[in-house]
Amino acid sequence: MAIQAYKSTYTLDKESVEHIDYLAEYWKTSKAEVIRRCVKKEVDRMVHKINPISVLDALESHPELWLDEVALQSWAKETEESRKDWDR
Repeated sequence: MAIQAYKSTYTLDKESVEHIDYLAEYWKTSKAEVIRRCVKKEVDRMVHKINPISVLDALESHPELWLDEVALQSWAKETEESRKDWDR
């Protein structure tokens, strides 16, 4: 199965071109492949970025992760004690 390719022209600053050249040589691949990999990595990072809503959803769906009242009070006391010296 052939991969459809698109040819594009972009204007880049000297430093970006040097970085692409360096990575192409280091990875022993084409400059186009360097750009593909970098773009894919950034998109993957953005898609998997943790946001507060997804954290709350995960906690809500896993009650075994919830702290009981005793554990929560213990954690609060330990945290308060550990922060007493911060202002000194």
